Amino acid sequence: MYKHLVLLILIIILFILFIIKRKDTFYSAEFPYSTPAYLHQLEDSYFKNLSENHSDFKIKRDDYENLTQVPKLIFKSFDSCPNLYNLFHGFKLKTDGEWYRGENSEGITFRNECEKIFYNSSQFIRIEHPIIDIRAEDIEVDKSPSPSQSPSPSPSESISFKDTYQDFTFTGFKNSSNKKLNYMQLYDEEKRRFCNFEKELKQIFFGVKSDLKIDDIFRFVDFCFTQLCFGMIYIEHMKLTSNHYRVLPCPCKPGSFFILPERIRHQVSLEGKYYTRAKCNTCCLNLIVLFGEDFPDKFDFINSFSPKESCPDINVTFPTDEILDNIFPPD
Repeated sequence: MYKHLVLLILIIILFILFIIKRKDTFYSAEFPYSTPAYLHQLEDSYFKNLSENHSDFKIKRDDYENLTQVPKLIFKSFDSCPNLYNLFHGFKLKTDGEWYRGENSEGITFRNECEKIFYNSSQFIRIEHPIIDIRAEDIEVDKSPSPSQSPSPSPSESISFKDTYQDFTFTGFKNSSNKKLNYMQLYDEEKRRFCNFEKELKQIFFGVKSDLKIDDIFRFVDFCFTQLCFGMIYIEHMKLTSNHYRVLPCPCKPGSFFILPERIRHQVSLEGKYYTRAKCNTCCLNLIVLFGEDFPDKFDFINSFSPKESCPDINVTFPTDEILDNIFPPD
């Protein structure tokens, strides 16, 4: 009898700890943040949605199942090209379905810089979730005659010339045939040249010049991260959990959260920065997290709104413990 009583007490204690932990991580399939009505309620207040209204990807709810867990950046070049030779050979490469080479120190350094761009930090970031998957793609050199030798190239030759030019492509979709961003400018099929007068978001707000310089490539990566951004929110509207994470539910699937380690937020704020990003733990979406009154100019295309007017005194996302108790009612 005594043994059964002790066992019953242990079960009750474990059950209570489970309930407390469940509250702390906000695991709920019915959390109102995931519903379109709740997102519409947050729109134009202290939360600004990007993915459908301002992203080149035009991400909708039907696209969530097609999102990868980590976005992919592919550097297309050929083995003997002298431009960015070391960088191309520093990325992992797959041929005929098998890995031909891995990532060397050059590739690791480039990936670390991309991770610093994601979190808006000037120092090395020790990440806890994969941020970007960088690969190389070996393309064949175009053997067709040059435009001077062949004044009337066939359409297949034009496409071949474009596809064998050095380029970076970025995508966050499993089927990325029509949903990817290109580093190089628009290509004129008739004149067989890239358009030098393209003025899109990446040129106007992020200063991308498509000159294949390292700094310019990093500006393109910053632009790409923003195109996969679900929205912007002030940091006080994210829940600080007991394991030192800032979290907010992600609508892609139940149990998904935008996660920002508090140590990274602290590191970025010590550098005098005013924003960072939180990465979803199950998909490639991210969240811009603001913790200052200075709004970066490169985000003006989203919406310029005043922190003082947009940040209410009451935390509507996680108002009170009473609201959380209603979501997870005690037995």
